[in-house]
Amino acid sequence: MVIAMVLVEALVACQGMLVRSHSVRPIFVAACVLARKLSSDADVTTAECSAAMDDCFTNLSALLLARMEEQLLVLLDWRMPVDPRVYESCARALGVEVA
Repeated sequence: MVIAMVLVEALVACQGMLVRSHSVRPIFVAACVLARKLSSDADVTTAECSAAMDDCFTNLSALLLARMEEQLLVLLDWRMPVDPRVYESCARALGVEVA
């Protein structure tokens, strides 16, 4: 969740005008999938993520999800935030204790 929040905040910082009430949900879904892939040592496919969300998002396909992920990465200029303070700040905002 922290990684997804960091990705969304990074998008707001560099492309804030694109984040609107109707676009937040697909952005957050794409951020969650990217976060899952980034935080896992195992290979996580977009198709697996899409299948896991089938019951919640009826119109979501693996192809659409892949396009959403790619679009988010393009908007972020394929750059992931690496400053640990950003992650700590997001973790605190989510109520996660930071050591």
